[in-house]
Amino acid sequence: MTAGTGRLMTINDQSSDIKSNSNSLQCLIYDFNTSPAELVDNPIDIEVMNSKKMRSDALVGSFRFDVGEVYACTDHTFWHKWVLLVDPEDKDSGAKGYVLISINILGPGDKIKSPPKRSPADDTIDKESNVLQPAGIQLQPTTFTIRLFKGEDLPEMDSDAFTGMKRALGMRQEGTDKVDPYVIVTFAGRKLKSRVVPNSYSPVWNQELNMGVQVPTMCEELKLKIMDKDHLNKDDVVATKMLQLQGLSSADPDDEGFLPTFGPAFVCFYGSPREFNTFFMELEGLDEGLGEGCSFRGRILMQLSVKNGVYPTPDEYVRGIDNDDIYACQPFLRRRKYRIFVGFLEAAMIQPVDGPVEFEVSIGEYGNKHSVDTHPVLSPSTTQPHNAASDGNAYYYMPWGETKPCIMLISHWEDNTHRIDTLNFILKIVENLEVNLTDVKLSMRAEAPIEESARKLMYLLDDLIEDLDSELPPLPTHTTDLDQKMYRLRTDDMQTISEEAKQLKEDAVDLGSAVEEVETYLHRLNGLAIEPQNSIPDLIVWMLVGGRREAYIRIPSHQIMHSDQTEYCGKYCGSVSTFLLKKPCLEEKRNTKSNWFLPAKLQLYLWMGFDDAAKKIQHKPYNGEISVFAETYENQIFVPPSWTTKMMSRPRFSDVTGKFKLPMECFETPSGWLWDDEWFIQPQISPASRQGTLTKYQEDVYENQVRLPGGTQWNTYELSWSNVTGDEAPSKDETECPPGWEWTDSWTIDFTRAVDENGFEYCLDNTMQGFVPVEKTYHLQRRRRWVRVRKRNPDSKQIASEEKYKEEAKEGWEYARLWNSKFHAFGKKMDLVRRRMWLRKMVTNNPDVEPVFDLKTDDDQSSSGEATEPDNRKPGQIPTRYSPRMYLTFRDSNNYQLRAYLYQARDLFAEDSSGFSDPYAQVIFGNQSKATKIIPETLCPTWNQTIILDNVQVWGNPKEIAKQPPSVVIELFDYDAVGHDYLGRTVVTPAVILDGGVGSTETKLTWYEVTRGGEHGGELLAAFELYLKGNMGVPPLPPTVEDHYILPNGVRPIMQHTRIEVLTWGVRNMKKFHMSAINNPSIEIECGGMVASTSKIKNAKRNPNFDTTSLFFDVYLPIEELYMPPLNIRLLDHRNFGLKPLVGTHVLHSLKEYRRDPVRQYQALKSKLLEESFGRKSDTDLEFEIEPSARKSPEGETSTGSTYKSMLDSALGRGGGSQRSKKTHSMYSWFTQSPTQESEVDSDAEWEPETVGDEEQDLLTDDLDWWSKYYASVGDEKLGRVFNEKGHETMEYFEEELEHYFNNFKDLADTYPIWHRKVKDDEEDDIDRAVGNFKGTFRIYPLPADGSEPPPRMLQNAPSNDTLELKVRVYVIKAKGLQPQDPNGFSDPYPAVKLGKNKIKDVDNYKAKCLDPMFGTMYEMDCVIPLESELKVQIYDYDLLSGDDLIGETRIDLENRYLSTRRGTCGLPKRYYVSGPYEWRDSELPKDILEAWCSCQMLSPPMWSGNCRVKVAGQLYLLSNYETKGMMHKDWGPADQRLALYVLLDLKLVPEHIEQRTLYNPLRPEMPQGLLEMFVDIFPKFREVPPPLNITPRAAQ
Repeated sequence: MTAGTGRLMTINDQSSDIKSNSNSLQCLIYDFNTSPAELVDNPIDIEVMNSKKMRSDALVGSFRFDVGEVYACTDHTFWHKWVLLVDPEDKDSGAKGYVLISINILGPGDKIKSPPKRSPADDTIDKESNVLQPAGIQLQPTTFTIRLFKGEDLPEMDSDAFTGMKRALGMRQEGTDKVDPYVIVTFAGRKLKSRVVPNSYSPVWNQELNMGVQVPTMCEELKLKIMDKDHLNKDDVVATKMLQLQGLSSADPDDEGFLPTFGPAFVCFYGSPREFNTFFMELEGLDEGLGEGCSFRGRILMQLSVKNGVYPTPDEYVRGIDNDDIYACQPFLRRRKYRIFVGFLEAAMIQPVDGPVEFEVSIGEYGNKHSVDTHPVLSPSTTQPHNAASDGNAYYYMPWGETKPCIMLISHWEDNTHRIDTLNFILKIVENLEVNLTDVKLSMRAEAPIEESARKLMYLLDDLIEDLDSELPPLPTHTTDLDQKMYRLRTDDMQTISEEAKQLKEDAVDLGSAVEEVETYLHRLNGLAIEPQNSIPDLIVWMLVGGRREAYIRIPSHQIMHSDQTEYCGKYCGSVSTFLLKKPCLEEKRNTKSNWFLPAKLQLYLWMGFDDAAKKIQHKPYNGEISVFAETYENQIFVPPSWTTKMMSRPRFSDVTGKFKLPMECFETPSGWLWDDEWFIQPQISPASRQGTLTKYQEDVYENQVRLPGGTQWNTYELSWSNVTGDEAPSKDETECPPGWEWTDSWTIDFTRAVDENGFEYCLDNTMQGFVPVEKTYHLQRRRRWVRVRKRNPDSKQIASEEKYKEEAKEGWEYARLWNSKFHAFGKKMDLVRRRMWLRKMVTNNPDVEPVFDLKTDDDQSSSGEATEPDNRKPGQIPTRYSPRMYLTFRDSNNYQLRAYLYQARDLFAEDSSGFSDPYAQVIFGNQSKATKIIPETLCPTWNQTIILDNVQVWGNPKEIAKQPPSVVIELFDYDAVGHDYLGRTVVTPAVILDGGVGSTETKLTWYEVTRGGEHGGELLAAFELYLKGNMGVPPLPPTVEDHYILPNGVRPIMQHTRIEVLTWGVRNMKKFHMSAINNPSIEIECGGMVASTSKIKNAKRNPNFDTTSLFFDVYLPIEELYMPPLNIRLLDHRNFGLKPLVGTHVLHSLKEYRRDPVRQYQALKSKLLEESFGRKSDTDLEFEIEPSARKSPEGETSTGSTYKSMLDSALGRGGGSQRSKKTHSMYSWFTQSPTQESEVDSDAEWEPETVGDEEQDLLTDDLDWWSKYYASVGDEKLGRVFNEKGHETMEYFEEELEHYFNNFKDLADTYPIWHRKVKDDEEDDIDRAVGNFKGTFRIYPLPADGSEPPPRMLQNAPSNDTLELKVRVYVIKAKGLQPQDPNGFSDPYPAVKLGKNKIKDVDNYKAKCLDPMFGTMYEMDCVIPLESELKVQIYDYDLLSGDDLIGETRIDLENRYLSTRRGTCGLPKRYYVSGPYEWRDSELPKDILEAWCSCQMLSPPMWSGNCRVKVAGQLYLLSNYETKGMMHKDWGPADQRLALYVLLDLKLVPEHIEQRTLYNPLRPEMPQGLLEMFVDIFPKFREVPPPLNITPRAAQ
């Protein structure tokens, strides 16, 4: 259903509404008392309404069917059926939508059955067979015509071995393409396929597939699958594409709409890597569309059209395309030359790898280094392979320095300018709206003044209207039908949204509703930002390690596309952006542990545009310059005793692979290019040369083991110890600390990576594939990483060592044992070969000439033919043409200091068996990283730590860097002794400060979302500043605590000394934990790093309450609610041998409802009473300032305590007022005090009400009883006539449970469910994770800033929570609408009451054949709370020959009612009678109740002036305001008691009432089984219990 709709269901004139915008499951119940024969003929109407329209025009569509259609199904049920909606007045207008429903009809005696569970796979099956269509609706025959013209750039699908076998069998000829493609089209359960085109990477089909479909149809996707015909095995899938019909059509009822249409245009396909490799077999699911494709797999030129009213004949299913139609698509095939520029500014956060790292850039087949069909390029499509360098902490990076690799590709594609410009234009509107909407929501979340939030909303609407009123890019001459229709659709929708936004701007009155309306605009605009006809493939950047594809990022081409108009440029075009690479995997494995770790982070400069536009633009990211270099490698071998060029297997000068001869003299500059300098050596930067900027460095070494095939024993071998690249290294015991450094710890196994419990990672052969953390039987090698940290201790030896490294680095040699081994920076004893790179820079005086070398060949001749690649020449020869490498060069670098202010995180994942984690954060910026301290056993850590990354070298102009700063990555981990579990990451942009902080705006902490594998993993509260270290310097370092920097003032939230009081009442409903009962629980309360604990309960079975009812602790908390840390409730169980397992937790994210300000309240109280004392105001004008909850909603707490009351009594000259009885009964005692004594008041304040006339009213008549009051209260005018005529007051009739009207009676104690934390994603659901409840509450208030006496504790006077005996009376009046249980369509109901172990089943009082029985019975039981606090009132169906069936039950928490200050024990009548049928029936008098209420609210006792005036909480109450002359009855009680009762009713205590409670059956708790009218009285047994009411039904006359 779309947003803004509601649903209405009607059965036999019974209707139910569903809220608009509701996405949750809705359950509707209808009850009928009729025979099955009559019921099955009734219709069921399902209607969908548009809530945005008038009722008369709100119907979107409806569906009607008979009840009998459902009743005839198995179990009388429709499970998960789609119903088709139509216009009932115009059924030929087509489908209006679909609704998924389940309908269950329960007859007498039928049992409730649960529906089968749905899985995501259910949505992928054919929906056509599961659709209910309205009667009389004729499905319209429709023909979907798919024209397949040709394909391009398909990958090879056969290995060399299979190709040789096919050649031997005559199935494939020499030199032919290794794929035999055909296409399968699937839609709505139909399938057609094209012919097979043998041996072709670029097949031409020119076929038309006509598919007959009956509409309306539920299918939303057209599936295209390219197959490879395999004569030796089953056919292979090349790639799969799903075309969403939603983006190809429009079904808007307010618009003309249009049928699906597409093209002619190319459709791009993606899947597994193009090169054929057996190790990619596990990624074959990507070719099936089961995840994001990581590689381009080809594209198809196709066209889709739909024609209504016709159905194809079998001869028309597959046929050829007419030549005219083939010719008609030629204008759409015009190609333009595109140039792509990719600059690699940074590659960091690389996981430990075992080979040289290089990056490949490709778009389509252009740039793929393993492509079978190569295209000319301006520069190599890969960066130079380099060994990654360690950052000295946890990651590796590419040591590119001032010379950054860049790649420029030339490709040819169709001109999609009109499509891409429009798409980018709408996406920028969406992006701008999202930013503004987030700003408004953040302002609302921070509880900013309403004016500020409204002002931001108005700015949002103005900005949106301005964007929407702009015109879309115009359409060119040659466009497809879809182009034209989408243009009209987008134009009309944008104009409509603009008009609605203007109207909202004028009419908006509620901020929340306005934000919801803006969200609908955002949803509609996102629906317009779809362009299915973009035929230019995505740009794909691969990271290769040792030649293996390890990770990638796929960037849509429209996001990097250039346009002459800035508003049409792509999101990343011409800018520096950060990209996080990911490993290729199936979607089902995307959120698995092995794919959580980040392979690498890239900082890229991207640009794509027409070739002629590219020549006009100078790419200078961060003011770097593009330089073109000729490149060759000098090679040498070691022949003792020296290095030489003799007897080498490769040329002296060659390319990087050593295959081709590249002497310096063979390079000749192209026309228009000149040499800028002589040849020079490019040094290879080593990890050692980088250490000069570090104060700490993590040394590492790898322990290697092997085994024989089929063996199980792991053994060492000759390369027992190596470095990360696999080269031989000293063992950990032989590794020496370099001069100027000292060890800080011992060697430890690195468990922070994807390894097993012993730290090993496995592979078959590290030269063929990467390592994995799970051991397989075919693995023959394994390794583990040992790490040890050393810190700088500068001395002369270190300086000399660094100078030596620098001198060696200048020579630029790389060393290896053999040519095919991995090269490293510094020579070792076993190295036999070495190489170094020579570069020579070129400059141009003619930008139109491409920098491609014509090389002098061995025959001393230059090639002037078409451009060819070096591989076209035989090894050892000079290639005919050679592409130079391009680099971004920077002349200047600057040192920066990053300050990461990490305050806290919340709602992190639980990774330990205890249900907690030990989180720490890793901050990564550039080529540096550093970790925070570890916070043990928490999911909401507070670090309050500043991480400083100093001397971070960033190349480029500082002003340009400030515009597009590099990103900071924060990764969160759970620390374990064995392995560190990954918790999630977030990426942020720092604030760049170039002036040392002078004049800069104040940095604010912000909440950043933490994600793990696409899932929400919590939030991080932090801020980040990047300072330029120059002449202005940087601000002073923050203060330190325990050897780490804390947040400085101005960044750290403004803290306030705060007290947190906790009412620790007890635990309830405890389940077993780890197979044992929870007998000795205790509670820990943690907030802001402070923890308070209760004592353990000695025996939870005997008394689940704590010995001490309150505790408190003082902590510094932020003043602003936005920065408030969560409060954690932890439940522990004390077991034998000192074990204290953590049973579960509950997290309070918002503490706003528990905040109080007693100091402010006390000051207001004092000033008001002092004004009263000195006569500045009269009593009638006195406004006493108290909390609203103290007068009208007495669930809150006021702030005056005994100390404050005595001070006020002294100030007013009072003698201390009424004193409560000191006698207690050591039980729940909010209302156990003795009657009050009248307070002393001034004599001139005494007064008496007017004397009421001595009118006699005969109240005791035979016509009045309790039922008279009942009928009058429920509105029965006939049976309540006499009662109403006599003018008596009725009872309250609550149509829902009493708890609904009194906030669940949680004003004293709330109930918090305790959850056993999920450790794994596949664990049980929330219901199964509940282990019990904690009963208590919290009060949070500030303490005086001047250190003066704190206010009295607000919960210190909580009542005793010892066990208490109660007398409980349950009055069951009647039941209504019970579900029938007998075959005759009725039930024989009777009530049952269960309280603890006591149960009363009033089977003798059953009502035969009745669904609305009148019971009129009272059940009296004794109980002890809290042991027996849950009251169950049940209704059973009496059966003579079998067990009685439970119809339904309702549950009441007696403890909550008894403890509540709303006094849910016995309802207060509206008049105080001392005799007659409505005699006072409570165990306490009104004045006693009033004083007890004031006491529990920590207020002064009521101040009486005679019997007719009383002041309570500063409010004056007069009896004359409630009674008038002539009202006096002889059975009324004293005036002071009557006035006290009126005051209690004004204070919103529970009145005399009848509550209507819903009955539920535990077998189907969401389905109501009927209603029950009842009420409950609760009396403490230590006080005299009044006699019960007589509610026996009247006898029939």
